[in-house]
This record gives sequence, C-alpha cells and structure tokens, in this order.
Amino acid sequence: MRNELPALADLAAAALTVGVLFVARFAFALRRLRMGGEGPGGTIRNAWGVRTAGYFGDDREPERRHASWQLTIGFALLAVAIALYGWLVSASVLEPFLAQGGLAWLGWEWSA
Repeated sequence: MRNELPALADLAAAALTVGVLFVARFAFALRRLRMGGEGPGGTIRNAWGVRTAGYFGDDREPERRHASWQLTIGFALLAVAIALYGWLVSASVLEPFLAQGGLAWLGWEWSA
C-alpha cells in the first residue's frame, strides 16, 4: 500500500457529496421537528431558529441540537468543497502564466 494522498479533485468531490448528505439530513431533522407542530416561524425562520436554544421548546431540545449539528457540519464540508474546487479552478487558469514566468515550482502542477 502506497502512502499517497488522493487527488484534490477526489477530496473536493467527497467533501461536496458528504456535505450535501449532511444538509439533506438537516432537512429531514427539521421536518421531524416540525411534525409535532408548525413551530414559531416559517420554513426559513425555523431553519435558522435551529441554532437558538429552546426555539422549539424544551421537550424538543435534543432533536434541535441534532439538527443544528447536521447544519453546521454540512455547511463546513460544503465550504471545504468550494475552497478546494476554487483552488483547482484557479490552478488550472493560472498554471500557464506561472509556468511561463518560471514559477511552476510553487506546486501548481500538484493540482492536476
């Protein structure tokens, strides 16, 4: 077994996939929270209200914390995926200019 890191494109795709799955889990957790009643606000307001302790009542607090973690982890992974894809796009755009200027040693060829 070789000790090599996966390609950045593979890491970005994995972060994007897992991030989308966590956001989907958040949507299901929010739906489960709203099953007992509409909640204090509309759908968007409930989605942001998940971050506030006691928003759905004290009896639903464990479900609210679960939904909050799903949202936090999902957004964090989506941010990582966007950063990696941004790096890959900028590397592919700037690589010819850096190679022409003799700056290819900066690791831009690593992104391919």
